[in-house]
Amino acid sequence: MSEAGLGPVRALHAGTLGPARRLGADAGLGTVEPGKYADLVATDADLLASDSAFGTVRWVMKAGTVVRDDTRT
Repeated sequence: MSEAGLGPVRALHAGTLGPARRLGADAGLGTVEPGKYADLVATDADLLASDSAFGTVRWVMKAGTVVRDDTRT
């Protein structure tokens, strides 16, 4: 989406808060806040600067459990 002209910020929004709002689920999804459900990823780069940062995922949390951790050696 970003490469098609949406830009990284709007592309991230289009995959998170936007759909949560359209589904009426934004009270519990779509942003990272206390009390909300979130799956998280950590990267070595800034996702807002470039969508190529998704290629540098180092850590993934799903339902409160770390399911991938490339930071441990």
